[in-house]
Amino acid sequence: MASEAQPERSGPQPERAHAGGDPLDDPTSFLSLIMSLASNAASSLGMMPHPVTGESGVDLKTAKHWIDVLGMLEQKTRGNLDEQEAQVVESLLADLRMQYVSFSGAPTPPPAKFSASDITGGK
Repeated sequence: MASEAQPERSGPQPERAHAGGDPLDDPTSFLSLIMSLASNAASSLGMMPHPVTGESGVDLKTAKHWIDVLGMLEQKTRGNLDEQEAQVVESLLADLRMQYVSFSGAPTPPPAKFSASDITGGK
């Protein structure tokens, strides 16, 4: 049996849009993966209901995990994404990180009580 030579692929191949033309319609597209991971983070931050239970709640540990996964993908794919993909990843990460910080910031302690003994040294 003669084997036909396969053309050699060099470098990343352009992402082909699913039949509809929108990469989000293709479940195997990079943007679909990013949106799926971002949905997990958003759900953990109470930004959207859980897809199975329908409940909303905040789970900072899980949210941090998904945000870190997205951040890792951003770093590992830097320079290999098209303009739309890079902008979506950057925007989603910025939004998720800001939401995470707003929840994780500990409340500021009330100012310390000031009394006359502070001035007089307790005398």
